[in-house]
Amino acid sequence: MAAASLLAHPDFISTIRELGVECFAVFTDTKPSEANKREESYNLYRGMQAIEEQLNARVQTQVELVRRIDADNLEDIADYPEDMDDGQHIIIQGD
Repeated sequence: MAAASLLAHPDFISTIRELGVECFAVFTDTKPSEANKREESYNLYRGMQAIEEQLNARVQTQVELVRRIDADNLEDIADYPEDMDDGQHIIIQGD
């Protein structure tokens, strides 16, 4: 849930985007002899992409877990004998 919160936070997104623009500017504004600067800029950009990918992967994992829990709960309810239904079961649903 923390990963989803970060990905939805406007300050986080704008910071990542601004850093990406800065990396591109450094990459394009360097002289041919400044290969180290370009490499540093490229590596920073790739690192930021890796952070975003990891956060997105965590969100996907949470979504899948919620889907499985919901499916299991629905199966349990379908298997619950109606003559034993006391109206007291709990259903957990994701968003």
